[in-house]
Amino acid sequence: MMINKLKNLGLKLTPQRLAILNLLEGNAKHPSAEEIYNQLKPQYPSLSLATVYNTLEILAKAGELQE
Repeated sequence: MMINKLKNLGLKLTPQRLAILNLLEGNAKHPSAEEIYNQLKPQYPSLSLATVYNTLEILAKAGELQE
């Protein structure tokens, strides 16, 4: 599960990061960072595009996502 992998990478499990993970799990559409941001921003007003990019970059570097 990606949540355990985030913990193993030493990342805090913020509501924003969990929302990004939930959106990505089982998603076959391969959304862009901007699409993820636009979809989650209404529910998470404090979400920044940088948070989305940083989370995706960390997951990609860990081999959990394909860019």
